[in-house]
Amino acid sequence: MRALTLACALLLAPGAALAQSDPASEGRPLRIAAEAGGGVLGGVGGGLLGGAVGAASCSKESGLFCLGPVMVGAAVGGAVGLGLGVWGAGTLADGEGGLGYTLLGTLGGVGTLGVGAMLFDALGWEPPEAVTGVLVVLLPLSFSIAAYELSHGASSQTGSRGAALMVAAPLRF
Repeated sequence: MRALTLACALLLAPGAALAQSDPASEGRPLRIAAEAGGGVLGGVGGGLLGGAVGAASCSKESGLFCLGPVMVGAAVGGAVGLGLGVWGAGTLADGEGGLGYTLLGTLGGVGTLGVGAMLFDALGWEPPEAVTGVLVVLLPLSFSIAAYELSHGASSQTGSRGAALMVAAPLRF
């Protein structure tokens, strides 16, 4: 429980700090909390749907060999669902972030998780299960939220004459 509380505090702290430093970002901590909730719900739903698709691809004779497609389907569905959940909740909370950037952020979090797992394996260190569980959720979720918020900032900042100020790549996909 303490790990979950710490994870939530770490996830919400950047949004709270930005809101205090920038009066134009009113409502950002609430939006980030909505994105976190939407990401978790989307990840669970996408994981269940992806696991079901993986299971449907197996024949009845597969037995335990069907576990691989189910796990891959659940992982891919969970990652896509997480990104869609963050984007959907952020958009419902008056955010303007891009879906493509949000999904790229999720991919970055999953990639960071994979690199960390390989590093832990190379060092021969096995983290406790609670730490692993928190990281599996927290890394893709926090990267996805960060990407959504950064793409939101790029589309809503304006210069002194009202012209759009380029902060990030101008693509919105």
